[in-house]
Amino acid sequence: MKQNIFSLLLFLLTSNFSFAQREYFVEVTSSTCTYNIIDSIPAVKWVALGQSTFDKTNKRYIFRGQDTSNNYKLYSIDVTNASVIFNPLFPSGHQFGNIRFDNSSGILYGLHWVGASTSVDFISINTSNFNYTSIGTINNLSGQSNDATVDEINHRLIFSADDGSNHCLFSVDATGNVVSKPQFPTGESFRGFAFDNSSGILYGLRWSDTQPTVFVTINPANFNYTIIDTIPYHLTGGIAMGYPTFDEANKRYTFAADDSNNNRHLYTVDATNAQVISSPSFPTFTVPHNLIETKYDNSSGKLYALHFGHDSELTSVEEPRTDAETTLTLFPNPSPGVFTVISLEKVIGIEVFNVMGERMIIGDRRIGNSQQMNNSNSYSFPIDLSSQPEGVYFVHIRTGRGFVAKKIIINK
Repeated sequence: MKQNIFSLLLFLLTSNFSFAQREYFVEVTSSTCTYNIIDSIPAVKWVALGQSTFDKTNKRYIFRGQDTSNNYKLYSIDVTNASVIFNPLFPSGHQFGNIRFDNSSGILYGLHWVGASTSVDFISINTSNFNYTSIGTINNLSGQSNDATVDEINHRLIFSADDGSNHCLFSVDATGNVVSKPQFPTGESFRGFAFDNSSGILYGLRWSDTQPTVFVTINPANFNYTIIDTIPYHLTGGIAMGYPTFDEANKRYTFAADDSNNNRHLYTVDATNAQVISSPSFPTFTVPHNLIETKYDNSSGKLYALHFGHDSELTSVEEPRTDAETTLTLFPNPSPGVFTVISLEKVIGIEVFNVMGERMIIGDRRIGNSQQMNNSNSYSFPIDLSSQPEGVYFVHIRTGRGFVAKKIIINK
């Protein structure tokens, strides 16, 4: 049930504007950071950051989540309809990390340890029942960051971790052997590792609190790196975990980071020259609502993610009414910034979106105090967009008979 952003995200608002919440599986447009809901994922209330991967052969999105009974599970989602194919429990008392799918071999790899042990097993995992097989043991391993990727050409899991003395970039092959573990360059931070399996190149970001972020290629054998170019933004908030992903067909690297004003953007970079193709702002979410864990399907080029949102988003699939021209009016239109919704029927809630699909108003609380006009059955609802820039906005009005979509022009 894919939907246009302007006909979803609607609302079944209660008088106190409280919402139920649910996890959604979504398809993201990287150029705008808008998303279409494919469907909800029942009973998921929490998602582990940096522990998602993609099985492109079987069209499955795999992630670690927690259900409403506080059980940790390995979810496999059919990307065509968001149905849960498998959701086995994580073994109790055991720790797992760096879970990544090798699409060329069809094997899900990961790391396994118990408690604070620094003896870590390199494992393969059966997604249907979570039976796992130890392939080899890595000693003196700690500080795994879940910043990992898979070299599907050589069947190697590449990840960052400490070896007891130094922070290293580990490469572990399909037999469990540590092929290489070069130290990170002294005084430098690297994040967002993504392997392009069409070219055999490992990409990443050299990040600093004080310097511009640099897009690089890295030799995983010795950590020699080549600067492609700087990202022309100062990303003060660092690189967000769980977002870096690579579009192999179009040679594009996508990641999330905060700019110098602490606003989060979804950056898409041309891997050949580090030019930023797009950097839209994230939709404005109220915590704990979010948009996380982006993953490209490199068989289709589609970008998928998880979204924790209002329960009402799933119910907003109906088309807007077209019979409300005489019962609902926006005045004045164009407006200098403050306008009024005038209605001849009961209004439950109002939301306002900009042309990027970002919500400017999530249910105006003054609706409960709307003014009755001239002792008639007409009601007015004042809306203030004076703090927003000039342009076109979309007003979604929920009534007892459905919803109405209206356009308002702000011209100051």
